[in-house]
Amino acid sequence: MPNPLRIRERYMRDNLSVRIGGIAANLSRIYSFSQDIGSCEEVLDLINETIHFVNWTMIDPTIECSTSHVLADLAALLETWKRTCQSNWVDDTERLVISSAAQEWAQRILQCSGLLNRAKPA
Repeated sequence: MPNPLRIRERYMRDNLSVRIGGIAANLSRIYSFSQDIGSCEEVLDLINETIHFVNWTMIDPTIECSTSHVLADLAALLETWKRTCQSNWVDDTERLVISSAAQEWAQRILQCSGLLNRAKPA
């Protein structure tokens, strides 16, 4: 992550729903990049960035308690991935576990964001 302070400043400008949606988008990227054995570094970068996004979002005073708990669970999982990703990356089965979990978590976090519930313009 090039400049965490600058990225945090930009990230925190968005409303809470958009920030949570950004976490879901990063998880979708992790899912996508996990399909390629050559993308370990990119996935690690996304994991690190997502950890920051989660931590910054969890301290928002307007966040619902249930969403905060979901993000705390996600943070723990991301920390596990961070510790084990490089050593397990060449194992197709282990990479598939990360990929599948990232896809499931992306959907779960997107639901928490409330972005799917917004009325669509006519």
